[in-house]
Amino acid sequence: MIILARADTYEPTLAALALTYSYLMPYFLMVYSAISSFLRNCLTALERVLEYRGEAVDQEQEWVLASDRADQTLGTWPQQGVVVFDRVTLIYRPSLPPAITEI
Repeated sequence: MIILARADTYEPTLAALALTYSYLMPYFLMVYSAISSFLRNCLTALERVLEYRGEAVDQEQEWVLASDRADQTLGTWPQQGVVVFDRVTLIYRPSLPPAITEI
C-alpha cells in the first residue's frame, strides 16, 4: 500500500518487484506454518516413543530369554508326533446330540 500511495518516489521495476513479493508472502508463511506444524507433530511422536521406552512404563520381556537358550530339554523334544482317536464321540453341549459319533 505504501508503494502504491507513493508511486512517484520508487522506480517502477522496484515497485513491481516489491508488489510481487508482497503477494507471495502469505504463501511462504503458509508453507512455513505447515512445515513447522509437521515438525512439531513428529517431535511429539518421538517424545512419546522415548517416554514409552523409559522406566516409567513396564516393559515386556524379551522374545527369547537367556534361560531358553540354556534349556537342554529342547534338544530332546520329538521332531514329529501322532495323535490317534479311537471311537471318539464329540458333543458341543450336554443337551445337544453328538456332532461326531465314534470316529
